[in-house]
Amino acid sequence: MSRSAVITYDGLPISSGGAHTLRTRGFVETARSLSDFVSSVSIISTPTDLTLELLSGGEINEKEFARLYEDACGQYGLKKFTRGMGDYIGHQWALDVSTLHEVAAQLEKLRPIFHAGYAGWQVVLHATWKLEFREEDSQLAMLYQSRTDYNDFEITWKVFLGESGVYARISEKSTAALFLSLPFEEVSEDCHQLAVRIQKAFPVRLSAKHWKRWSLTKAGKNYVGRKIKSPILD
Repeated sequence: MSRSAVITYDGLPISSGGAHTLRTRGFVETARSLSDFVSSVSIISTPTDLTLELLSGGEINEKEFARLYEDACGQYGLKKFTRGMGDYIGHQWALDVSTLHEVAAQLEKLRPIFHAGYAGWQVVLHATWKLEFREEDSQLAMLYQSRTDYNDFEITWKVFLGESGVYARISEKSTAALFLSLPFEEVSEDCHQLAVRIQKAFPVRLSAKHWKRWSLTKAGKNYVGRKIKSPILD
């Protein structure tokens, strides 16, 4: 049976062009900070996806790119994807998700990283984590953390009620897009306590303006979201 409601936080989403800017600097500090956050609230702390991206073109030094590209191919094999960004090209390698901190330590040696204007940093480590919240006392996973609990309802592209996660662009300066689907039908005391735990662990203050309560429609198929006061403040 579908849940009647759920509480969400969509903090400065990537889909609208933004994300939380982290106070940390560099690869090692940021990777550690985000890993600590995930491990403090979620059952599994290993990323679900880890990608290295190198930029070429534009104002980037060709010899410097060639050296970085050769090193990346030597360590990580053939690249998986190439994307165009105006005058720049992004070259991406899929990495073993268990190597986050090892790769971060290697990339730290390349700092300072060149900033390629609108294309961003020349070297970026993209990391994605799925968040599966656990009870603070029992450490067991909370119920109702699957898209199937909410009719596979998709808010935006590949963002579903029932699924929480964080996506980070780690470099000289880093950003993180956070989506929370808290498995509560009302802003109860348990909901408040989980929101507070998340805020204490996350390296940036969450916005009070991006919380919603999604209610199941009378037809029982879709959900309608309405803004609510931050449960952290309750």
